[in-house]
Amino acid sequence: MAGNIKGAAVREVLRWHERNGGREQLKALGRSLPHGLRVHVDPNAEALGILPSHWYPAPLAHALLDGIFAALPHERRTERMREAAHAAIKVMARGMYRLVLEKLATPRVLSANIQRAWNLLLDDGTRSFVLTSETSVESTTSDWSGHGAMLCELMTENTAAVLETMGLADVQVERAECVAHGASKCVTRFRWTPR
Repeated sequence: MAGNIKGAAVREVLRWHERNGGREQLKALGRSLPHGLRVHVDPNAEALGILPSHWYPAPLAHALLDGIFAALPHERRTERMREAAHAAIKVMARGMYRLVLEKLATPRVLSANIQRAWNLLLDDGTRSFVLTSETSVESTTSDWSGHGAMLCELMTENTAAVLETMGLADVQVERAECVAHGASKCVTRFRWTPR
């Protein structure tokens, strides 16, 4: 099983991509998908027809994110993913995930609710979020059959964007382990400047 992902996790990234690269570039991305994945999108629709409340196969998210980010150099990719994550969180904070984001107002509350927050967007995987100090956390994701390198990196940047939305300054990300590089789980450390 490859896992499923909620459309909300990628829709706003696609809209961000269209704003930055243009409508034709987004349409070309939709048309470039393998036939088995193209059936899930409409190249002529907004955000390729991806609906926020529907579940999609994880390989679709992998193909879309690869098409947007994979060719970028690492530092530029990280920067662009953070921009896309902030754009997505901003829209989600006004929409159906507003109450969830409001309740996750501190790293401690996020830590206590990370698996529930994860399951809103992904249907498999186990996520932990452990406070290691007043200004740092370590996040671990395991048993995630829907894992993909770009999706993992995007989810990491989404977490950083959520922390920044909480008002934490200078959020730094250290990706210590990743399934994409042969590890058995993904481990990321987040640090920020004290208020």
